[in-house]
Amino acid sequence: FLEDFNEDVRFHAIRTLVAQNDESARLPLLKLLLEDTSVRIRTTVVDGLAERGWSVEADQRDRVAQLLQSVPTGPWVVNRELKIARPTRLWAKPSTRS
Repeated sequence: FLEDFNEDVRFHAIRTLVAQNDESARLPLLKLLLEDTSVRIRTTVVDGLAERGWSVEADQRDRVAQLLQSVPTGPWVVNRELKIARPTRLWAKPSTRS
């Protein structure tokens, strides 16, 4: 169902897999995140992966991190443990005043 043409079917499939909390869904969800062009689908996958604390593959880190910038529920980062998470620290631009 993750590859169904109908976006609503894919959306509900993602929600069901995340609710089941079975980590065997992690890799198919990551594949969908990287291949699907729907913002709704990508957002649902990101929210689910983050909620469950499921990691991304090391070789996918940069692609996922780039994609996270376009997810409207962000900000999101790929942390040291390769998990999608909220940033723990927002860096402020240094003051230029003397």
